[in-house]
Amino acid sequence: MNALACLAEAFAWLIRPGIRRFILLPLAVNITLFAAGSYAAFHYGDALVASLLPGWLAWLHWLLYPLLAVALLILTYYSFSLVANLIAAPFNSLLAAAVEKAERGEPAPADTPLWREIAASFAQELHKLLYFLALALPTLILALILPPLAPFLWFAYTAWCAALQYLDYPMANNAIRFREQRARLRQKRTDTLAYGGAVSLLTTVPVLNLIAMPVAVIAATLYWCRHLREP
Repeated sequence: MNALACLAEAFAWLIRPGIRRFILLPLAVNITLFAAGSYAAFHYGDALVASLLPGWLAWLHWLLYPLLAVALLILTYYSFSLVANLIAAPFNSLLAAAVEKAERGEPAPADTPLWREIAASFAQELHKLLYFLALALPTLILALILPPLAPFLWFAYTAWCAALQYLDYPMANNAIRFREQRARLRQKRTDTLAYGGAVSLLTTVPVLNLIAMPVAVIAATLYWCRHLREP
């Protein structure tokens, strides 16, 4: 699995000279948002979960309470991850450009005004978000029709979205449109889903989820340079 090898190597790039400075701000965004998410989940979660349990289900409180609490925690972290990706998008593009420059040993691309980078990144993030929402609908329908397959369908959906989320940064830096990105990644579907699945699992591990974003961007850029980029 080429993509998984790149993901494993990406951890060593976090402390590499010339790369660290591009990681600090996304890392600060992640820490701040996950701390806020954890506070919100634990401070308000207890009252919210209790309000979701009707009185006639009090006898199942011991079973339903943990399930609702875990579901709420996952939803909170997922929501804050979306916000973190939106805020950090311009800096993730800069990180991808720095990693590609170091990997290929080529001169850095011409500087683009920061405001233009931010505007382009926000537009691209909204484009991806609309695509993810549109893809969620048929996934939900299939999950309702085939309940036994629901966990596998949602895991495949999450893996595909995570792969597109992070592989977009190096590919967009090289003027690859989102439609073409999807076409290229479908040609390497196994590697793409393995990478996306591993990144999704990484975001659920406490502490590691704080560095999941820069690690995913670095791994995506290495995978792009070594296995996706045309000669």
